[in-house]
Amino acid sequence: MLKRLIGPLAVISLSLFACGNEEADSPNEETAESTESTVASPDEIMNQITESSSEDERPSVSLDFNTGVEWTDEGYTALPSEDGSYAVTGYIEGGDKLFLVQDGEVMEEIPLTDTLDFEYTMEGGLSENQVYYFVADDRLEVGQTDVNLDDADRAEKVTFAVE
Repeated sequence: MLKRLIGPLAVISLSLFACGNEEADSPNEETAESTESTVASPDEIMNQITESSSEDERPSVSLDFNTGVEWTDEGYTALPSEDGSYAVTGYIEGGDKLFLVQDGEVMEEIPLTDTLDFEYTMEGGLSENQVYYFVADDRLEVGQTDVNLDDADRAEKVTFAVE
């Protein structure tokens, strides 16, 4: 979010700086000739900022759950159904891949529908709570073991709880 504010703030600051440096008309021609403006126009500044920031920014990705999880003080928790299995549904926006990550390792890719909905099911039989992350980031690959969740486009922690 801070990156999005830097560009407009820079344009405003440079525009104000350029306006403040204009000399008043003076009878001294020598001074007027030596103070030619070398400040870029606001359009040029905006183009430079847009070019440099477009290389750095990743698209904004959202990940939301529809069913299968509850929000608690510790984040999302998935509870088993009557048969002991888990089913989590939801959708993503702004991305096109979703992965299940545990301890920095990409366990599997979760299939998405054409409308970017997903349904993840897991068989029961867990002996203790398991923490997984649903990660929406098209740079990941199944089997990758060095996932930094802070660098991911979007990651949501889900604890699969034992009853």
